[in-house]
Amino acid sequence: MRIFTTLGQTKWHLAMLVISTSIFAALVWYIQRVDTVRFNSKNKPLPDALKSDVSVVLAVLRALQGLLSAATLVGLHTSLQLLQWHFVVSRPAGLRYVDHLALSPSTTFLGTAGIALWGPGRCARFFALSRILLITLVGLSGSILFFRTQFITLYDRAFSYNVVAGVGVFDGSYIQPFLDRLKSLQPDYPHQIVPYSHYEIIQNLVSNPLYSIFSPSAQCPIAPLTGSCASYLLSGGIMMAEPFLPRTIEYPSHSVVKLDRVPSVQLDFTPLPQGYAFLDSDCDVFGEAGILFAIKMCVSFDPRSGGLNAGLFVCTNGTTTAPDYTLTCQTTSLTPNITTTLRYSPRLATILTSRSNFSILSTANIKPPPSFNPSLVLNPTTIPPYRQALAWALNFTAAAIPAPSSIVQNFWALGTSGRLDEPALRGSMNQMFHSLVAFPIWLCNGNGFGNPNSGKAEMVGKGFDGVASVVKPYTIVVLDFAMVVVFWACEGLVLLVIWGLLLWVVVMRGKKELPVMSSYGAFDMMEKMRVEGKWDDDGVESWEADDGEVRENTRWWRVLVAKGEEDRRRMEFTQRWR
Repeated sequence: MRIFTTLGQTKWHLAMLVISTSIFAALVWYIQRVDTVRFNSKNKPLPDALKSDVSVVLAVLRALQGLLSAATLVGLHTSLQLLQWHFVVSRPAGLRYVDHLALSPSTTFLGTAGIALWGPGRCARFFALSRILLITLVGLSGSILFFRTQFITLYDRAFSYNVVAGVGVFDGSYIQPFLDRLKSLQPDYPHQIVPYSHYEIIQNLVSNPLYSIFSPSAQCPIAPLTGSCASYLLSGGIMMAEPFLPRTIEYPSHSVVKLDRVPSVQLDFTPLPQGYAFLDSDCDVFGEAGILFAIKMCVSFDPRSGGLNAGLFVCTNGTTTAPDYTLTCQTTSLTPNITTTLRYSPRLATILTSRSNFSILSTANIKPPPSFNPSLVLNPTTIPPYRQALAWALNFTAAAIPAPSSIVQNFWALGTSGRLDEPALRGSMNQMFHSLVAFPIWLCNGNGFGNPNSGKAEMVGKGFDGVASVVKPYTIVVLDFAMVVVFWACEGLVLLVIWGLLLWVVVMRGKKELPVMSSYGAFDMMEKMRVEGKWDDDGVESWEADDGEVRENTRWWRVLVAKGEEDRRRMEFTQRWR
């Protein structure tokens, strides 16, 4: 019964402690829930609890953290007050006044620090240090939780389906069968067949969000004199996935298609070093006698970097025909008008595309495949079929394409007018040239249009099979793990101390009855306690005492409970005597 009586006397303290613990548990639950969903949410629906606007979630977390700090601080002060009363009631000699000051909520932080440093008696210093430490832990837990906070995007899955998707490394074995297959479509046609669906890709392949997206450089170095890398991730997006996209109008709010572990190619372009010279055997001329529109395209393997060097000459005066019917570029430039070095490497990536217009929105989890042979990416034997693929795209005369309608026109028109070096046009022309150089990779890879089995069931199990999911993105607040551990340690320790003090007082109270503690500490101090050993003077010293004098002159004072008629008569006598 005494335990229930004590609990009844400390009901507000108990309620504040329960509130603090509940808020702490709610924060722990949210942190644990986010981590669980973060690492196990692949292709799974998100819990409803996490489908909230990030600003609302952040506001709620900040509010909970603020309430937790406030409730914990109130609970701590109440616990120390309860401990203070326990000492006053349970000890016949009461509590030393300086110990009372160290525990009292009315003592400021500066005063508590003074007792901790210069207070008389080890108990007073221990109480003061403990109080300072606990208050510091509460303040630290209230501020440390949101240090190094991150925002990540998780995806709520509506449904998933199997796909064949991605872009692999260049495979020159596809180019000749591809050309033969095109010729077989119309054997009597005298010209080279170039489908427009392929031809129109050349102009903006690397900058086309349907197929490619800008990506941080993987391996190309920063060139201080010639500029930095232009780097892209060529994945093909949903445009190179089969099946394309289920025809369904369900889940209209799920506006994103997520492709996991898509084979992709990292393209890193740098300008060719100054003074690099191509051999005549590295180059092909595209034009026609009597027509000014002509270019010379040069491609070579660079054994030093393991990359591909490419340069384009604008034939400002057209071409001339040699007796063996080979074309010679007529130009006054000794160096290519536009150059690049391409280094590329296979990657696996998560691709996020728009469900409405199929554009690639972003990428994630870009990493090398589990195993691949770098020498198979580019080597001297890949250059001839690479040039053959470029020749198929650039030879407008073989395809009977009018010169002004060909890709050549874009470079020739600006080159002959001297505008290729204009800053306003240089960027777009570089992108067009990069697209041209990357085109053979897009065409001739395991899932490219150069492979007759691309996108078909025959490609399953060959590195291009994966899973596509129709999802809805949600931004989630992720708290830093180290900061969370510090928060748990600080807040958990304070709550453990508060619970321990409450249980200790309840269990160790003995036969002594605690007074009813009101919310007015000054009243409780004046009316429910008495002080013995005070100075026997008119109070002048008390009026003028500073912190040091208070600590020194109250070392012999003791605080006892004022209870019963005898104590009241003693207090009245003392008041009349003074």
